[in-house]
Amino acid sequence: MVSVVIPLFNGEKYIAEAINSVLKQTYSEIEVIVVDDGSTDKSPDIVKSFKKVNYIYQDNAGPSSARNTGMAASHGEYIAFLDCDDIYAENKIAEQVSILEKHKDADIVYNDCIAADKNLNQINTLRSEGIYENDKDFLCMLLFRQIIPIPSSIMIRRRCFEEGCLYNEGYKHAEDYEYIIRLAQRYKFRYIPKPLYIYRRHEGNLTNAHSLQQEKEIEVIRKLGHERIKEIVEGSSFSSAEKSFLLAKIYIKLSEYKPAENILLQLSETCCSNPLIWFYLGNCSYFLKKQDKAAEYYRKAISHDSCLSEAYNNLACTCAASDKGKALELLNKALSLRPDYMDAAHNLIQIKSGQANYKFTIRELRKTLINYMSI
Repeated sequence: MVSVVIPLFNGEKYIAEAINSVLKQTYSEIEVIVVDDGSTDKSPDIVKSFKKVNYIYQDNAGPSSARNTGMAASHGEYIAFLDCDDIYAENKIAEQVSILEKHKDADIVYNDCIAADKNLNQINTLRSEGIYENDKDFLCMLLFRQIIPIPSSIMIRRRCFEEGCLYNEGYKHAEDYEYIIRLAQRYKFRYIPKPLYIYRRHEGNLTNAHSLQQEKEIEVIRKLGHERIKEIVEGSSFSSAEKSFLLAKIYIKLSEYKPAENILLQLSETCCSNPLIWFYLGNCSYFLKKQDKAAEYYRKAISHDSCLSEAYNNLACTCAASDKGKALELLNKALSLRPDYMDAAHNLIQIKSGQANYKFTIRELRKTLINYMSI
């Protein structure tokens, strides 16, 4: 049996659709557990109208607490999660169970996701940034960025919960990221390259707290400590150069620019044709207050990859004060390459309006960008 845990807080608009998407699964052995985290709207009445749903009320304590409460009340061999405003593809559970039954060495399975508007019109498909069957490589890449398209779509074996892997209730932001990293240090993940989860974007869940999310992700990594970070990177199967490059990028994520710069300068001697090494060297110089050097590195990055839109954006940030025309040209180039590139669009408006609150791109862009400010 599969237990589906749905944390709920004031979700009257969409909770019925969420529950129905579970009840209509092609896989039939399912229990649905809705944990009401102190709702004050009509959503409790909606949930109680479903006879096959286990409704649990608790005082408001956050989604991490609600998920933990749901897991504690569950009976299934497998546990899955669903946010109250999202829905499952009809074969989601069947596909995940099939993988876990076929691959006994795996304990968690994840998949791609469709991002949709409030009416479920598809915006785009979010896919994994890479496939890492080696569990140590998977963990290593997680330190740089979240590579699971939609963390709330995972299914875990019950033993993960029974062995103490609960959500950290101290996190109100990046709780999924923190949970995934702890899971990845103990268990093996499997990836299904299919969009089995529909993530609904609407005015109630737009990540206006995106900066807080990023801050908490950094906190999660920093708490591991330098020695553990190095141990994880060294334990991967990547080449020596790849390990060094990844470590430098993690240092940049932690705003530790000088050690990152030292690593990147060494790599530049042997990997000088890699545009991202020059891009990240530019980032280090920018934050170390070496603007001319940063501009030089961004130009080198562009010389090796004329389609590296993030280098155009950051170069524009370095020259906007001295050459507004050049900055506008660079930003227009970045947007011609990536029309959905929010930082460049923001910076273009800033320069045209005579302001200087620029958005600097710290990491290489994802293959599919998410708009955090509009539906």
